[in-house]
Amino acid sequence: MQSIHHKDVWMEIMYHFKLFLSEDKPSDIKVKKHTLLSLALTNRNLTDIALNELWRSMSSLMPIVCILNDTTTTSSSAAVTPVLRWNRDYWEIGSLSSNANKCLVSRISPYLSRVESLHFSVFPSLDEYMLWHALSTFEQILPICPRLRELSISIDAKSASWAYNVTPLVASRSLKRIKLDASPDALQPKWLPLSSWTH
Repeated sequence: MQSIHHKDVWMEIMYHFKLFLSEDKPSDIKVKKHTLLSLALTNRNLTDIALNELWRSMSSLMPIVCILNDTTTTSSSAAVTPVLRWNRDYWEIGSLSSNANKCLVSRISPYLSRVESLHFSVFPSLDEYMLWHALSTFEQILPICPRLRELSISIDAKSASWAYNVTPLVASRSLKRIKLDASPDALQPKWLPLSSWTH
């Protein structure tokens, strides 16, 4: 298949594979992702449409690490050292020139800008939480997900303060809804109103 016809029809087809991470069964999510990935690899013209759906709803931003560390698009003379490397409790960021930084931003921004929903059934792990901080150090990456509309996080008494601290990192002006599934112990008077979390 060399060309794509009726793009609107393909968009409608892929819409039926839209991910609803808070509602879909794990088996359904797996099938939907597999189908979208297969369509993305079938035809280059379908890639953007499929990626829009694959990245629209995410349960983690960890896939962006693979994109950052991808060396297949670099020249043979370029360093093969990973841009991000996990070091027990934080991400090490490789030394980057200004031009290299801009190239990386242009590589990952199209993916991060596709994210409209972040759903964490369990509060993000340390490596996920620290990844948000690492991404925020790159130029022109704040907010990390500029088109984020929904943020859902499950918290407990141990993670309550973390939820408050990390939300501004992933939030954007397009954010419409924040959902916190909290255990009774996590609901303390120290919580501030949502209006204080906005820009």
